[in-house]
Amino acid sequence: MKFIHGYDERYLLGLEKHGLWNAESGLKVTQHFATPTAEKFNSLAAGGGKLQRLIRDRHCPLYIDRLQGGTFYQRYAFDLALLREYQELLGDWFLGIQMHEWGSGCNADWNRIRNQLATTPPPWTEQQIHAAIKAVSVNQECIHLSCGTALEYSRKHYAETWPEYLDELAQLFQLRQDENAGLLLPCDSYTQATGLEYQLGARTVMPEIGAQIPMTRLQVALARGLSRARGRPWGVYYEPWGGKPFSAPHFFDGPLNEWRVDKTSFAYDFTTYGPNGGSSRALQRRLYYYALLSGAHYLAEEWGVSNTFQNWRDYPLTPYGEIKKDFINFAATRPRLEPFVPFAIVLPRECAVIDLFHLRSPETDVYLNRTLGPADRALFGHVRSVLRLFFAAAGTSLGNEAHVLTNNRLADCFDVLDEDAAATAGGQYSCLIDASPDCRVARANVGGQTRTLLSTDLARLESEIMQMIGVEFPCTVGGGIHWLLNRQGQQWWLALFNNNGVERSTEHGDSFLSEANLPAVIHFKREPARLRLIKNWPATQEPLVRQAAGRYICSVAPGGFCLLEFHLPG
Repeated sequence: MKFIHGYDERYLLGLEKHGLWNAESGLKVTQHFATPTAEKFNSLAAGGGKLQRLIRDRHCPLYIDRLQGGTFYQRYAFDLALLREYQELLGDWFLGIQMHEWGSGCNADWNRIRNQLATTPPPWTEQQIHAAIKAVSVNQECIHLSCGTALEYSRKHYAETWPEYLDELAQLFQLRQDENAGLLLPCDSYTQATGLEYQLGARTVMPEIGAQIPMTRLQVALARGLSRARGRPWGVYYEPWGGKPFSAPHFFDGPLNEWRVDKTSFAYDFTTYGPNGGSSRALQRRLYYYALLSGAHYLAEEWGVSNTFQNWRDYPLTPYGEIKKDFINFAATRPRLEPFVPFAIVLPRECAVIDLFHLRSPETDVYLNRTLGPADRALFGHVRSVLRLFFAAAGTSLGNEAHVLTNNRLADCFDVLDEDAAATAGGQYSCLIDASPDCRVARANVGGQTRTLLSTDLARLESEIMQMIGVEFPCTVGGGIHWLLNRQGQQWWLALFNNNGVERSTEHGDSFLSEANLPAVIHFKREPARLRLIKNWPATQEPLVRQAAGRYICSVAPGGFCLLEFHLPG
């Protein structure tokens, strides 16, 4: 897996000093409204410059973070010839230009516009929108709109229904594709629009993962499934925000950060709480290893440059940087085993865009910020129940990060497809799960070679899957822990993640709740050969205890994980 670092000459010296720069490293150019012109792509990546020489010498991946989203939008005229030059140089490993959480960001823009102009009937002019948003913007030079300009919003009307909103999103994505040589790299958070993005020419996708966003397992299953169907690479984008109160970590001595912002120019707090800001280091560690074991081809960070080293004089590693070094060393010295994913959940066409706001709340009738009518409420409610069965946290959640990676009764062995992807790639799986309430996927697959399970009775569906896992998998795991398998021939890895029991706060940092400790009960169909522990955190002498032939107990601490290797006897 490629690990993509933010580019700064001074930062690169520290990466090399600590062995964080290796054959699997990549780079990104970080830019937005506050970035000095000399540090933006056209200048920084110009022909013959230091960055281009480095890319040519190392032939390492490159992308641009970002075009829009998560910050205040300011159009930038990329040098199209320079973009093509990098595309010719790197092929698929010129990943493109990040289109950041644009589905949810567009809704946030509309909410801000409508709230500010609530007493003024539409249509609204560019001047009205600009003045209204400027009045509530921290930055007076670049107003608080993340997905477009006041002029662009003045040329549109608010979409009252979810189909109209999807049309607006499609038009926005296509516009930005046309403006930027078709090189958009979508990075979705709450609005997972992966299928739409691929339809509109995305070459790869990269969901944003972190404490702000629930159900990482679902994000990964969708990105992996739809990318696999198209033979495309995919990655993840780690964001470190979170904690109580909500903030970001800042380990660097002094105010420097890769986004070149401070509280006078940006609306969110990323420095006040220092190392105890943001989400936990335990979550950072688990997300890195989960990305690797899930099959991601690359991993990028939102705030790695200002958190890896305490300073740029002698480059002492911070706790954030120590986790990164440990992970990069592990990934560089281990073989790549493929995730074992024999199941695919197939979404009905209407539900191809997943709204995590809708999914995380079992009772809401709001989808993409629009209230559903009765027919849509039944359809989307059914799909929500199916996805929650596989991806929502089961049992009691302890701590304030258990919603991210989730403990669940079922193994982590599912991809998510839409109907179109299932029609072309469904045969790659042992079993399809029809997430529609009217059995349409099963009807379309009549006569096919792949078994299809219905979701009209969820209790029966869960029982059928548990039976298949018991018969077809080399082992099963009980105890309510998150588990997944990787495989290469007769060599297997079994990963156990305990996602419960971490409380993150600026007052105490990472706190671990002892009552969340989980003893995982592992049953092997046959006594494995060469069963051994190859990685765990926190490091304990021997978390694995044999109870009987083929039965083991592995204790996993709150916020911890264990990775076991075993071979099946010939």
